[in-house]
Amino acid sequence: MESKIQEVYVCQQARTQELNDRTYNRNLASKQMMPKYFSRPISNRRTVMPTIDSRKKTTVKKGIFKDYNMKHDFHPGVGGPYAAYSNNVDKESLLFNRFDVLQKCPQKGFIPDSSSDLFNATLPAASNYKQPFKLLQKEEVMTPFNPDECNISNELFFNHTRQQLKNVKI
Repeated sequence: MESKIQEVYVCQQARTQELNDRTYNRNLASKQMMPKYFSRPISNRRTVMPTIDSRKKTTVKKGIFKDYNMKHDFHPGVGGPYAAYSNNVDKESLLFNRFDVLQKCPQKGFIPDSSSDLFNATLPAASNYKQPFKLLQKEEVMTPFNPDECNISNELFFNHTRQQLKNVKI
């Protein structure tokens, strides 16, 4: 038995390579995106004053990146930089019409000036109007009342009220 070697024709390699390159380029961003910085948690156990920030100052400066624009920049990931989202929150609110009232009248954009009665408090003129409900304007006089007759828990700290109650002389 004799094996015959058949000739192999290799065609369209330039087109195949071009398709491979285009597919590979879909995995790369068009420019470097702003990274997401996450601060590491710090331990507050066995610290004298945990309210003071004990993080070390960084020696490396943050990079400066241009703002991400979805129209011009390609990002293959799931989400772009957070700054791109936070800068466009007002645009989304404007598209959903969350700033203006849903009215079709000419007064929808009316803002009164500072001389309006909305800003100036005016009291009604005194009149001889007789109040029909006499108890509405009655002022109650309260007698002084001290619920802590034994003077317990008068310190700012270290109020051991259980012990202080035991020490009260009846």
